[in-house]
Parts: sequence; C-alpha cells; structure tokens
Amino acid sequence: MHNGRPTTVIFRQTGEDLSDFITDYYSKRYKAFADLNETGLLIYIPLIMEGLCRMNDDEISGIFQLSEQPTTDNLLHFYCFVLQKLDNPLIMNLFWETAMFEGFLLAQKNAGISLYSDQTIRDYLKAVAGYAAERNWTETYKVLFTFQKQTFEEVKRYVQKHISPAPDSEQIPFKWRIYREHPQICYSLSVRLLHEMCMGEYSEAEYLPSYEKMSVKYNVSVSTMRRTVYVLHHLGAVQPVNGKGTRICRIREGDGMPDLSIAPIRRNMAFFFQAFEIIMYSCEEALHITFSAISPEEKKQLKEQLRKYLALGCCEISLWRLLLTVAVGSPLQGIREIYGNIYGLFLWGYSLKPSHETEPDNKRMYRMFTEELIQALETDDIDQCAALIKQFVSKQFIFAEKYLIRHGFQQNELRLSSSISFLLSANEG
Repeated sequence: MHNGRPTTVIFRQTGEDLSDFITDYYSKRYKAFADLNETGLLIYIPLIMEGLCRMNDDEISGIFQLSEQPTTDNLLHFYCFVLQKLDNPLIMNLFWETAMFEGFLLAQKNAGISLYSDQTIRDYLKAVAGYAAERNWTETYKVLFTFQKQTFEEVKRYVQKHISPAPDSEQIPFKWRIYREHPQICYSLSVRLLHEMCMGEYSEAEYLPSYEKMSVKYNVSVSTMRRTVYVLHHLGAVQPVNGKGTRICRIREGDGMPDLSIAPIRRNMAFFFQAFEIIMYSCEEALHITFSAISPEEKKQLKEQLRKYLALGCCEISLWRLLLTVAVGSPLQGIREIYGNIYGLFLWGYSLKPSHETEPDNKRMYRMFTEELIQALETDDIDQCAALIKQFVSKQFIFAEKYLIRHGFQQNELRLSSSISFLLSANEG
C-alpha cells in the first residue's frame, strides 16, 4: 500500500513455466514421497478413524453430499471435515503441512497430471460414508487404507514415468513447521534444556551451569539464556537459589509446579496437550514399526534405561524415553520428523508429572507400566509392547486433561481455535 492506495501485484506464468516448476518441485521431493505416504498410513488413518467415530448422522450425510461433487478440492474438504472433529489445531497444522509438501493441489493445476479420477473419489467417499453410517469400523478402516495405498501407487507410477529425481544433494526432506505466534529462541532452547535435564548431560546434575557458560555452549546471548531460565522457572522445572545458582527440580522430587498465570506457559501447555492427543491415536502404529526395526542392542539399551527408572523411582520418564526412541529409531523419516517435534512439545509437561501424583494410584500405574513393558521387551513381543503403550497413554491423557481444566484451562484454550474453525467452515461451504 502506498499513500493509502492498495498495490496490485500482477503475476504472469505461461503453461510451460508452470509445467517446468511442477516437474522441478516433484523431482526435488522424489525420495520423500514414498516415506511420507507410509508415514501418513500410520499417523492419519487412526486420526481419521477417530474423527469418523465422533460424527453424527447429519455429519456423515455431509460426506455423501461431497461424493456427489467428486473433485480433488472436495477430497481435501472431506479430510478437513473429519479431522476437525478432533478439535486439535496441531493435527490440522500437520495435515496441511503434509498436504502442501506432497503438492497434490499444485499438481491439479497441470492438465497433464491426473492423480484422482472423479469416479475413484466418488466411490471412495460413498464407501467411507456408507460404512461409517453403519458403524462398521472394520470395513471403514479397510476402505481408508486401500484408497491411500492405491492412490500412492498411481502417483508413484506417474512420477517414475514422467519425472527424474534430482541429485541427492538437492533432495528436500519433509519438515513439520509448527505455526507459532512470535516464536522466540528461548522456547526452543527451553525444550533442549528440558531434554538435557531428563535424559542428557544434566540428567545427574543438581544445578545448571552459569548463564555465561550456557550462553557459550548454546551459542546465544546471556540475555537469551536468562529468558530461557525464566521460562523454565515458571514452568516449574528449575528453581533459582541465591548464592548457588539454578537448581534443577527433578520429576521424582515433585517440588516443581507450573505457573499457569504466565501466558507463554499456558500456550506451551496447550501444545503439550495437543501433542499428547496425537500420541494417543498414533503411538501404537509408530512404536510397532520402530520396535520392528531397531537392533537387539538398541532394545537392550532401552531395557537398561527402563530398569534404571525403576531403581531410581522415576518411572514417569519411561514414556518420554519411548517417544525419543521413535523420534530417533523409526525407519521412516516422516515418523522421525513428526515424533521429534511431538517429543519436544511433550516435554512442556515436565512439571505435570509430579502433579499427577495427586491422582489415586498414578505413581503405581507408571511403575506397573514400566515393569510390564520390560517384560514384553524381554520376550520381544512387539504387539504387546505397542498395545501396552496405547492403553497407558490413553489413561494418562485423561489425567492431563483433568489437571489442566482443574487449574483454570478452558476447552477453547486446549482445542481448535476459532480462526481455524472459521477457515474450514468457509471452505466447506
């Protein structure tokens, strides 16, 4: 805008330019597509199934209506419509990040690329709606899974026929960009320090190093380091001690409580809650593929860590160790990327662990979970491991939600923001 007058930006692109751009786009993401498709099967199908389970008859009728206009846009509207039932902005963020990376909307602008036929979309949406209306979740799952697999095979055949991969040095992996308001270095550094306090360099330390030493170590200013410790203090993870330094509040000690009157703490607690829900619906599949891929030596190290937590009385860390195992050890880059971010967001619940101990038998539940998990790992029963984790996370999610609501959180703070809801509602119309 100049002197109160709007500026018009004119963008002109020939059909040849568009075709070249699309070819270049796909060639540089060539090696990520297969991985991201497998990741999507493990992450999204459980989320879509849960969204469908929450739909009433009128909402399922809306899927039938979408099938009458079987366009690619309406296919995306279907996924948005279903995932929005989960009321989780982090899930919607992840969905759009993967959709944009895969570039299917971009491909539709090129007349030479046809990823979905109208009949395929119509049959798919009608089948999903039909089985969902009958509450036949076994067949619903089969339809979702089969469509995703067949669609990817179509895309794979097209890409292999028409597009050559760019050199390895130019390949672009999937990165999950989480939308934040006014992101600051101190928040990402806080997550790094929380990790070090739980499982890294400071896991056995009583105090953090001085601001000056940490500023050099993490290559940030002393003022940034002070802001980071300020955040951790109000999170309940550290406690300044006059004349001594910054004491680490251990989970097993239960002496750190979050200050939920601080806006950044509340925002990051909401991220923790939303990440927790993604874990609840996707952990069984993500852990199963990871435990099937890691080496016997890695499983041995995991068992040793879990036994250590039992001996120290800090079994609350067991779940974080499992998330970290997925973030590092999954054979799929997409799972590693997603669970790496989820692990970081989940660390914001650091000080909720001792708070949960006010719940009846919660500490005993952590210990029993750790013992049962070790036993399943001893027999290499991967199905049992995954099932145990799914069951445990589902129970702990309820505890976390009750705690946050009891301490003043409103559902609209934890759930889908009105701006995202409005956007999707507008698109659906």
